[in-house]
Amino acid sequence: MTMRNYVFILTLLAFVSCAWAQKHEWSSPFVGYSTTKVLTLDKVEFEKGKTLLHVTATAASGTSISVSPDAYLSANGKHYAIQKASVLGLGKQYTMPDSGKVHFTMQFPPLPVETRLFHFTEGVVETGWTLCNIRERQEDLVTEVPEEWKNITYPEREELPDSYFSDDSTCIHVKILNYVPEVGTKLEVFTLYDVDDRYYSREYDIFLDGTATIKQHPCVPQTIYFRLGKGPYSFFLIQPGKDISVLMDLGKGGTEPFVAFKGELSRANYEINVKGAKNLYWFDNSDAHFESLLLSGKSLYDEYGALRNKYSTDPILRQFAMSTRDWLYLYAERQTVKYFKSFNSYVNRKLKDDLKSANSLLLKNNFVKNSIRSDVNAVKETPTISASSKMTYCLDFMYYSDGKYKNNKGDVNTFNKDISLLHEALVSIRNGDKEQGGRAASLIQDSTIRAYYPIAAKRWNDYVVQLNSIPHIHFDQHGDVKKDELKNKVLDDYKGKSVVFLVYDRKKHGKDLDELEKEFITKADEQKVVFIHIDTRSPAMDGTGAWADAAVKRKGEHYAGKKNRYDSMFSGHSPFFDGQFYYELYAPDGTCTLQTTDKKKAFAAIGKLVKQ
Repeated sequence: MTMRNYVFILTLLAFVSCAWAQKHEWSSPFVGYSTTKVLTLDKVEFEKGKTLLHVTATAASGTSISVSPDAYLSANGKHYAIQKASVLGLGKQYTMPDSGKVHFTMQFPPLPVETRLFHFTEGVVETGWTLCNIRERQEDLVTEVPEEWKNITYPEREELPDSYFSDDSTCIHVKILNYVPEVGTKLEVFTLYDVDDRYYSREYDIFLDGTATIKQHPCVPQTIYFRLGKGPYSFFLIQPGKDISVLMDLGKGGTEPFVAFKGELSRANYEINVKGAKNLYWFDNSDAHFESLLLSGKSLYDEYGALRNKYSTDPILRQFAMSTRDWLYLYAERQTVKYFKSFNSYVNRKLKDDLKSANSLLLKNNFVKNSIRSDVNAVKETPTISASSKMTYCLDFMYYSDGKYKNNKGDVNTFNKDISLLHEALVSIRNGDKEQGGRAASLIQDSTIRAYYPIAAKRWNDYVVQLNSIPHIHFDQHGDVKKDELKNKVLDDYKGKSVVFLVYDRKKHGKDLDELEKEFITKADEQKVVFIHIDTRSPAMDGTGAWADAAVKRKGEHYAGKKNRYDSMFSGHSPFFDGQFYYELYAPDGTCTLQTTDKKKAFAAIGKLVKQ
C-alpha cells in the first residue's frame, strides 16, 4: 500500500467516524424478540458521547411501570449501563396516565461505530423488560435454519386422545435460533401433576448454542406452562412417554418466538403457539369491567353464555385441527371458571369496602341477582372440565374441578376421580401426612394407579435422603419439632456462633443476595458466623428441586421443609407476599440482636459481625 493510499483511507475513516459522531439513527429499528408488549422501540439515535433509545410504553391507566437502574445495552460482548431515563427516571414508580401511553428516552454510553446488532435488558429484575437482536432492518440478521427443521409438515387430521396414566418420562427438546444470554439462561416449566421428585416449577439450563433438554414426568397428558427467561408463559401439550421438539427464533420479531414443533400433537402445539389459538378467547377480569357490569345490572351469565356460544360456533375454529378445538374448549371453560371466581372476589371486596357508600345497596342487589356466592357455583357452570375424558389437558385442571366428576347425566368419570385421589395422596406425602396419603390412595379404584402410590412414596423418600446428603442443604430435618420450638432447635445446631437469618424470595431479591455474598458471606469466618437462608418461594411454590438447584449455588446453610415450615419461624414476615427482605441476627449466646427489613441497618450489623 502506497503512502498516498494509506492517507486516503485514514481520511475516509476519519470522515465516516466524524459523520457517525455527529449523528446517526435507526428511524424504525427492528426488534428480534421482546419479553413484553408494554414497550415499543420507536427510534435509536447514535450521537457523540451517547446512545438514545426512544420508546413508548403502553399499559392500562393507573398501572405502575419503572426503568431499572441496572438496565444496560450489550453489543459485541460488552455492557453499557443506563445513565438516565426521561419522564420516568430510574428506579422510580411511574403511574400510567389516562391515555395509557407514555413516551420517554433512555440514555446509554455510545455504542461502537461498527454496531449493527445490540440488546437491551433491565438486568436482574424479575419482571424486567428485555429486547434482543435489535437492528436497523429485519434483513440485517441472516438466520440459518437447521436441516432437520426444514420442510416441516403437520398431519391433516389430528385428534386429542383421551387422558391416560403412565409412569413413563417425557423429553422436550428445544432449539433456539439467534439465542443470546441476555434474554435469559433458563427455561422455566410449570407442570401441575408431575409427581416425580421435582414437581411443579423447575428451571432448565440453556446452552450457549441455544439448545436445552427438558425432562418431565407428567404421569398424565397435560398442558404445561413454558417460559423463556423473563418472557410470557406459553402452553405446550405433552404426553407421558412421548417426546416433542420445539424450534424457536429470537430474531423474527414479536413476543412469540415459536417457529415449529415435531412429535406427538405437533399440530396442536403449532396452532396454539404459532397460529394464535391461545389468544382467541378471554374474559376481562379487571375491576373496572366488573364495576361497569354491576352498575349496568347485566347478568354475568349473559356474558358467559355469549362466550360459550362463540367457542362452540366460531367459524375461525374451522382452520384448526380437532385436537386444537378440543383444547380450546377446555381452555375456554377454564377461563370461565377463573372469570366467575374473579367476579366473586371483586364483589365481596367491593361490598366490604363500600358498605357505607351511596351505591352499596345497588351493588348488593346486583350481587344477589347474579347469584354468585362461592367458587363452587362457578365450577358448577362448567361441568365439562371434571367430567371430560380429556380433563388433564385443561390448564390447572386440578384447581378447576368440583370433585364430583359427573357429567350432565350423572355419570362419574372414575379415571378423573382416581387421578385426583392420587394427587391428594402424593401431596400428603410431601406434607408429611402419611396417614392422609394412605387414606386417599385406598379410595383409588384403578389398580395400576393405586399401585403407583407406594412407588412414588419411596421415590420421594429416597430423594429427600439424597437431597440431605448435599453439603449445607437441610430439607425437613426437624420434622418432629413443633413450630414454636423450631427456631430454637435450629439455633441449638450452631451454639457458640453468630447466626444471621436471611428470609427472602430469591426471584425478587437476587441483587441483594449477590451483594450480601460479595460483601459479607464470602468474607465471613464460617467458624464464627453462620448465614442461614430461608427462601420463602420454595418449596411450596416452585418445588423442592427448584429450591435445591438455587441453594447449592449460594454459600451458607439452606433450610426448607414441608408446608414451608421454616417460614413459620418468622411470623408476619413473608417476602414472597410483601416483597420485604427480612433479617434476624443472633449473638453466640442465642440472644436476638436485630430484627429488621431495613437493608442499611442489616448490612451495617452484618458488617460488624464479619469484621469481628
